[in-house]
Amino acid sequence: MIRLEGVTKIYKGDVKGVEDLTFRCREGETLALIGTSGCGKTTTLRMVNRLVDLTRGKICVDGKDIYDYSVVKLRRSMGYVIQYIGLLPHLTVARNISVVPELEGWPKARINDRVESLLYMVGLDPEVYSDRYPVELSGGQQQRVGIARALAADPPILLMDEPFGALDPITRQQLQDEFLTLKGRIKKTIVFVTHDILEAVTLADRMAVMNEGRLVQIGTPADIIEKPANQFVSDLLRTHYFQLSLSLVKMEDMMIRNVVTLVEEEGGDLKKRCTSIFRTRRVGSLPVVDRNSCYRGLVTRTSLRDPETPVIYDYPALKTTDTVVIALDCLKRNPSLEIFPVVSSEGRLKGLVSRKAIREHFTENI
Repeated sequence: MIRLEGVTKIYKGDVKGVEDLTFRCREGETLALIGTSGCGKTTTLRMVNRLVDLTRGKICVDGKDIYDYSVVKLRRSMGYVIQYIGLLPHLTVARNISVVPELEGWPKARINDRVESLLYMVGLDPEVYSDRYPVELSGGQQQRVGIARALAADPPILLMDEPFGALDPITRQQLQDEFLTLKGRIKKTIVFVTHDILEAVTLADRMAVMNEGRLVQIGTPADIIEKPANQFVSDLLRTHYFQLSLSLVKMEDMMIRNVVTLVEEEGGDLKKRCTSIFRTRRVGSLPVVDRNSCYRGLVTRTSLRDPETPVIYDYPALKTTDTVVIALDCLKRNPSLEIFPVVSSEGRLKGLVSRKAIREHFTENI
């Protein structure tokens, strides 16, 4: 989808921003550009959408040289999210999101539908936020609007420059979690810049490590963590190596699959059906799903005694892509729970994982 061949950028005074970059970002892939400040990450990203002109080399998008596109068409084919959001202060949230669709000549009804669906997608109620101005939003809310704006015209490519860097740790974690869910749904080709190695490992399919304008190593997070190419990469990993090694193990690698479930809509007395399953299948807990296998809640032997409903609808679940680090945080917040449903990015039940399995993996890797 995006291919760089021998790309070099030289500024005035013969200062090299990047030198001889050759790599590609595949269609549907999330690629992180990672490295220390000044290594050329942002310059590389900006050359892809021609905010910065390259000095020599070639960049192709969808098999076509970027200089064969009109600059307007090229940029409108790419969503662009930056650290400090860049919302237009005199426009409402809805108008900020609709800028590119309006320029593309979309009908008003289509734009309104798109704005509403995107606000829901990024976790903002359209009735509450559509008519607000950027100054009336928190930093995290502004960043959500920035992501919605980048996706407004449904571009195949999304470029993100330190998208969560200016946020507080809690909001940043929330948006990272939501980004993981979002990227599973929107199926875009994504290139994002970050100096945070943990963020890169968590969010990216592959990482391109840069140093002093050159590409040092490219590969999956596992490739880079387990086989760093040189001392620079090792030093970049060293501070967070323990967390990084744990981040390689996802819940989908640890969960019990093919679990016994209860389909909520099948009719009959729900409590009697649960009791029968507990007795005949000898299970300790019973996930409840709908007809599409989407997780709804959990039944435990204790909740069976509830006079209203045996289903605990707010019972927490982990995602298949969640790491041991994220799971440990969930354990800490729910100290009385011993079992956790594991769901896909679409919310479908995929398995169960126990507190014991998570803690054992953690202690075995200390």
